[in-house]
Amino acid sequence: MGIQQFMYRYSHRWLALACLGSLVWLGVALPVRSQSPQMCINEKNDYLRYRITERTEWGRIALGKGYIQSAVEHLTQGLELSKATDSNIRAGILENFILENGVNIDEGIREVDTLIKLGDTAAARTVLTSANTLVQGIPDDYRFEKSGLLTKTVAGYAALGEQTTALELLSQARQLAANVQGAGLQTTALTMVGRQYAAVGAGAIAIEVANQALQQAETINPQDPDRQSQTLAAIAVIYAEAGDIGQALQLAKSIEQPYAQENAMGSIALSAARLGQMDQAADLVQQLTLDEPTIEASKNIGVYLAKRDDQAQAQLYFDQAITAIANHGYPGPLFTETMLDAGLSETTMKALAVAPGGQFKVDGLMDLATYYANVENNKAVASDALQQAMTATAEVEQDYMQRDLWEKIHKRSLELENYDLALAAVDMLVAKGLSFNEIEDYTTIAVAAAKSGQIESALKATAQIDPSYIANTNRAWGEIAVAYAVAGDFDTAFATVEKTNSFPGPDYVRALVRIGLQQQRGGLLEAADVTVEQAHQVAQAIDNEPDQLIALNAIALEHARMGLTEAASDFLEPVLVTLKAQSTDDLWMLQPLVEAWAEIGEYGFAVQMLDAVPEEYPESPRWKTLLVDRLIEDQEDYATALEVIESREDSAIKAAEMMRVAELYFRDGKTDQTLKILNRVANASEVGVDQWLRMAELYSYLGQTESIVPLLDRAFEVAKTVPGEESQVIYLREDLAVDDEQDRGSLYEKIAVAYGRNGSYDRGLAVAEQLQDTLNRKQTMDRLNCYRDF
Repeated sequence: MGIQQFMYRYSHRWLALACLGSLVWLGVALPVRSQSPQMCINEKNDYLRYRITERTEWGRIALGKGYIQSAVEHLTQGLELSKATDSNIRAGILENFILENGVNIDEGIREVDTLIKLGDTAAARTVLTSANTLVQGIPDDYRFEKSGLLTKTVAGYAALGEQTTALELLSQARQLAANVQGAGLQTTALTMVGRQYAAVGAGAIAIEVANQALQQAETINPQDPDRQSQTLAAIAVIYAEAGDIGQALQLAKSIEQPYAQENAMGSIALSAARLGQMDQAADLVQQLTLDEPTIEASKNIGVYLAKRDDQAQAQLYFDQAITAIANHGYPGPLFTETMLDAGLSETTMKALAVAPGGQFKVDGLMDLATYYANVENNKAVASDALQQAMTATAEVEQDYMQRDLWEKIHKRSLELENYDLALAAVDMLVAKGLSFNEIEDYTTIAVAAAKSGQIESALKATAQIDPSYIANTNRAWGEIAVAYAVAGDFDTAFATVEKTNSFPGPDYVRALVRIGLQQQRGGLLEAADVTVEQAHQVAQAIDNEPDQLIALNAIALEHARMGLTEAASDFLEPVLVTLKAQSTDDLWMLQPLVEAWAEIGEYGFAVQMLDAVPEEYPESPRWKTLLVDRLIEDQEDYATALEVIESREDSAIKAAEMMRVAELYFRDGKTDQTLKILNRVANASEVGVDQWLRMAELYSYLGQTESIVPLLDRAFEVAKTVPGEESQVIYLREDLAVDDEQDRGSLYEKIAVAYGRNGSYDRGLAVAEQLQDTLNRKQTMDRLNCYRDF
């Protein structure tokens, strides 16, 4: 319980305060020297905050995966837990919760909006109700924060059509905002409320609130004219959105700062258009003299009209925006994003065409390329946009910015299968001395181009690879040889495979067997048998045993890739036999062999290879863990991951991996699978203390509280068997030692506090009294006492 524990606790505490996106389960809180009321507040808040973080993060992930019921459960439970926290921290938690979920005037609550789009308004209402309940629990002393949060929740209720509730919440927010201390903060609070009143159609009340805000704004320190101008502009927008264009204009014209004034007038023009006052809107846009406000106003009105299918009028405004862009040289923030969100790709291209070269133009054209590819499914036009982006990079001055843009173009060109453009991007990086690894970049292009049948592009990229990098040239020539075979040109394929410079190595064998399988696919069965047999003979003749294994494995793997499972098993058998007979010093090549099978999704074969190696081999557990990681993180195939895990002997590693899968099933709402795994772990012969504690936590989430204390009892029994001194240190280097958090004393502290949190104070006390070190015992007792009545 020393430096490491202190750093660990504090780093996570501030991480949670900064962002609720972290997946952390923390069984301990901040180290303390003596107990105090504030210390207990901090202790309990830290514990609750991490539970809240976990549940809300699970809710977001579950919703993204379409598990609505599970998402709602996690989100509402996270909000319910928030009620138990200190009010100051509670306000921060809710603020982060709402902001992280996109609750604002423009977008609405992202989760609620998503649920509504999915047609599950009941689930949307459940999440929103929980959020509102938590807001109501914030003391009125936090007027500014509570007013803002109430205002934000209104968007969700309005989206659900619950106008009465929305207006009631706004009335409450207005009362709080009117009593915020400080002219600046009060004006900000009232402005937010006023805009939301206008958004829900309560124009008359919005104007009243705008009048209140205006009175406060006039008292803002005149020594800060920019702030006052921005504030008056925001109030003018409320008048406009509420339908009082005249009052909005009168206020806007009194604004001293030119950009603030014209931005306000542009927003008023948009409101006029929404009210059907098109002549007024056009007149206001014509009055704008600054390019940026003109671009923004014209764009916004054009998008509004385009969404109403008034294309002729919309085009007039887009033309004005394009003219202003040509003059100004900058379309303004979020221009491309806003236009593409409205589906206006053609107009976006016209606007970017007149914009001068530079980073904004390059970024916009790349966004446009992505839109064409992903939304319009037109790779040809997407490639044209990306080519224009490449041309525009010439006018970007800073080298580091050019490097970043060329790397992005390289990556997107590969995605669009435009390999010549990808090659051009890498060539530019190399020419400017900005490439990190041009050999690998050229190899990637060559291999990808060959796989897609673009042999000429593959040859160009291969020509750029330094011949001294034999492994890279072998990969490229092997893939090009196979490409010729796929195209039916077997003579050229056989001639090309000889260029691999690896005879009789694994790369040669791999390419040769793939050519043979292409012959088989083309109906040339006898020729295919000859070629595959030739590959097999070459592999068997390789003197270096690791290379021989890699080559033989390649033959089996390529058969499996073609769906020839029986042949793959036959070819793999001698590999498995050889692996079983290997000494542990010769097994360094196993990981790449296993990963090759995993990459093509043949996890059954991968497990066969791992099972061929004795479990006691030091690297074997790590390799199986890597395979589990791939199944979970890349494939989300929890069932197969569990099969791999259960193929191991009982160990603390196995228990930890099973708990990981149980947690993922619980996150996705699959409680039956969760409970099955928990039961299996509970019956295993080797389970670590941390796994018992985590199991207790999951049972708490599942509502099965009667199981928790017996699990903590078992954790204590295991902790007693931990050898060595009660407190131990780990030397990171000769002059730096940190506390070992798996020593017996650290584990006792976790268990004692866990008992307290789960209503078993006496059991926790018994554990704490086992600590021999006076300071450790006092620290644990102080923390435990915080949960006496928890």
